[in-house]
Amino acid sequence: VKLQKSKYFQFCRKVFIFILIFSWIFSGWPRVFNFPPKIQEAQAFSSGPLSRGTEGTAGVTGCTNAVNWGGTGSAPTDASANDSGYTSLSHASNWDAGETSDELRLSNFGFNITGTVTGITVEVLGWANAGTASYTDVILFTTPGTEVGDDKATGSLPTSDPGSTYTTFGGSSDTWNAGLTAAQVSNSGFGVVICFTADSNNSQVNIDHIRITVPYNNAAPTLSI
Repeated sequence: VKLQKSKYFQFCRKVFIFILIFSWIFSGWPRVFNFPPKIQEAQAFSSGPLSRGTEGTAGVTGCTNAVNWGGTGSAPTDASANDSGYTSLSHASNWDAGETSDELRLSNFGFNITGTVTGITVEVLGWANAGTASYTDVILFTTPGTEVGDDKATGSLPTSDPGSTYTTFGGSSDTWNAGLTAAQVSNSGFGVVICFTADSNNSQVNIDHIRITVPYNNAAPTLSI
């Protein structure tokens, strides 16, 4: 009988202690640790697609043949939207097979992000309205003339106006091995450079719109205990 009473009292004591601890944890009283622990998760965001604020051209080694970029307005300024304005090659009538265009540089996209860049997507809306042409360079830069990361150039331009069908380079989880920070992407000097090589004689290229999207995380996961 004594043994049964002892076990009974031990059980009651454990239940009482459990009730006290449970009440204390959820009572809001000050405590030396948080239970359950609070987990702050990284939140994923995406900025864009945004269009360039600045457009220019340059001739550099490996991507120049005195084939300059012009446009339907003040050259070159017209790759800012999917519309009737476009940037084109100003010497299209004598741009022949094997010749490479000058660089078309687009920057000042207006990003304003913080955290960690998790990917970069560049979309190009363009076509060869005469002859055929292939992508030679598609490279990101931190300032015009300072290229970083992978060259994503691949494939050819369509030979008719693609309407709203963009050619995509990179992706939501592709950082181009560029190591770009949020501050660099948010800088007005950040952008993309492209150029083309003619695959046939008397080729011509029109670029209607180029836009960029940047996914990012606002913070790394942290554990609060």
